[in-house]
Amino acid sequence: MCKVVGDSDCQAAVFVYKNDCSGPSAWTDVKAINASPRSIRGEWHTRKSHLLSGLRKWNESVDPENAFLCVYAHMGESGLNCVRPVTPSAVTWEVTWQELADELPRGVQYLWLLGCESQECMKSWSPLGSPVRHRLLVTTESKYWQPLLKVFAAEISLEQIAFDDQMSAKIAQAEPELSKHTRYFRPQPTGFVADQRRASCVGDSYLGDWVSSPPRLVRTTGGAGGVTAPAAGESRRPRT
Repeated sequence: MCKVVGDSDCQAAVFVYKNDCSGPSAWTDVKAINASPRSIRGEWHTRKSHLLSGLRKWNESVDPENAFLCVYAHMGESGLNCVRPVTPSAVTWEVTWQELADELPRGVQYLWLLGCESQECMKSWSPLGSPVRHRLLVTTESKYWQPLLKVFAAEISLEQIAFDDQMSAKIAQAEPELSKHTRYFRPQPTGFVADQRRASCVGDSYLGDWVSSPPRLVRTTGGAGGVTAPAAGESRRPRT
């Protein structure tokens, strides 16, 4: 099965790789995020080949220096899957961390990996050889990670712009329990370096009514489309 919303050249994308009861509800969230004049690219796949081809097509259609990608799936040491690893057919649908990286040949500025213990990707990727250009969000425990799709919606919004060192605090405000099991990293020659949380941001209003007031997102036409990446100290948002 393959479902798609939004144009392939949208700078922000959410890919759901689920073939269990969590898939339909996750897709409902993706469609809600997409419900704005400037939509995201949203895709829901239950087959490995469709997921990988969809990721590559999207990655080759956008400016990588201003690209935001969130992937929601079952994740662990060997990679990601649309079913839990204990399922007999799990090996058939498994996407290794290297395969995921290979299908993002241009990389992305921000990558969120929502799934149980997605931190395992850092054991397979060298920091400067990974698909992550600027920031990587990973999870450390087996939890119900779907609520962070809504946080990603706020992450890519132009309504409430934040800075890189604010992101961990923003996640803690929106999802305090889940935030305890997330980590935010930046790739450096010496390894993936964890961001320090700026505690003063916790009191700020961040999510708001993300469904009734959808985030305003950037869509480019024909690749870069004049979009530039944030310089040091600037905001992380996609730009017009």
